[in-house]
Amino acid sequence: MKHFFTTIALLFSATLFAQIGGKKVKDAIVLFDSIAVAPGDTLHLGSGSDRRGDFVSVYQPANGWLGVEEQNLERKYANKFVIIKHFKKQKDKRTGEKTVAVVNPFGGFNFIADLEQGIQLQEIIAINSRSFAKKETPATVVVQQQGSTADELAKLKKLMDDGVLTKEEFDAQKKKLLEKN
Repeated sequence: MKHFFTTIALLFSATLFAQIGGKKVKDAIVLFDSIAVAPGDTLHLGSGSDRRGDFVSVYQPANGWLGVEEQNLERKYANKFVIIKHFKKQKDKRTGEKTVAVVNPFGGFNFIADLEQGIQLQEIIAINSRSFAKKETPATVVVQQQGSTADELAKLKKLMDDGVLTKEEFDAQKKKLLEKN
């Protein structure tokens, strides 16, 4: 009988812990007035943005019944995929009402994914096949003739040795310098 009550208590607490507050939204939602997202869509997580690398926009909310504080999704879930279960419309003290996605990243408890915040922070880098990752632009080096060609080549070589320039960028700048003289 004792095991029965223990099991019931554990199931009840797990049910409470898995609950996300707010009104369930069954339909697709639109982010940034242009991106349609629906239950069943796949989120590709990037890297967390807090100082430890944990996720700010994907978190398990605090649960007063169980005395559990809000918990950010850990950095070990970087570059993983999660499926949107459904959406919840919640009241937020700072922003008023907002709609969040409910996800279950590891088969345990539900987490909230604030999709717009996640995209802005680069914590969510794609939804299905639509990528939001910012493209890195290649470095452009402008070499101004101030000293001799040998001095300028030495400066470029130092930049390459320090990892600022790639070998290809070094060669391109070297070619420009030699063509001018």
